[in-house]
Amino acid sequence: MDTVRAKGIVHRGEWRLAAVLVGLAGAFVIPACYHNEDSSTPPSSPPEEVELDEASVFFELNATDEDLGLHCFFDGEGWIEMTIFDPNNAVIFHVTNSGSLGQIGSTEVFTESAEPPFTELDPADFLAMFEEGTYTFSGVTVDGKILVGSADLEHQMPSMPVITTTPAPDNVDASMDLLVEWTLDPVLPGGGALVGGATIERFEVVVEQEDPLEVEPLFIFRVDVPAGATSFTVPAEALHAGRDAKVEVIAVGENGNKTAGEVELGTVN
Repeated sequence: MDTVRAKGIVHRGEWRLAAVLVGLAGAFVIPACYHNEDSSTPPSSPPEEVELDEASVFFELNATDEDLGLHCFFDGEGWIEMTIFDPNNAVIFHVTNSGSLGQIGSTEVFTESAEPPFTELDPADFLAMFEEGTYTFSGVTVDGKILVGSADLEHQMPSMPVITTTPAPDNVDASMDLLVEWTLDPVLPGGGALVGGATIERFEVVVEQEDPLEVEPLFIFRVDVPAGATSFTVPAEALHAGRDAKVEVIAVGENGNKTAGEVELGTVN
């Protein structure tokens, strides 16, 4: 069943908040108004539209683990309802606040899909589920305004960072700086379904250090570096002896997509 989306339709009568029904057979948006032929009440003005402060939809590829996910983020004036539509106006995400949260509203939400490995879901099939194009955001604020936004999704991914470290894995010492270097490989895993080479905006360098006994909290060191960088030195002060560590370099494309490579460092000495 096709999805029907109604937005900004004005009839004489009274405006009411839209209700979004998402069912197994499809999704429907009930127009945010009704028409009363017998009413002598003059037509009211449509609700004011306000733009989201931020809206994004992008893919993240873990090239080392060979899995792929879809991430969505939005932030704006306090809202009670938000829906994301794909380029065909099908609902891919919907959330409604209720109770106390429905009274004061929410502002930002980050959500990501499950990331099945390529052995369970071929990346070509994953991409087919989320086609390229403009994804639109539509919500209702606490005071009845219509909250709108949009984001473009592309399939092309940044090239894969191939990482080396000095000292090498299993020889990392908390008394020494850790040099992380990388090159870029446009040939991505997935049997050709994924195309690398998207223009890179920046890199994220992340070092995660976990307590082997899982008693102490996870330590995370993260820094952004410019697009042209090929290395970063993690200071010794950021390393913690006795922890199992890994380093990850994430290439962030100008189109928002991310490709990550990672290396297990072993236990920090």
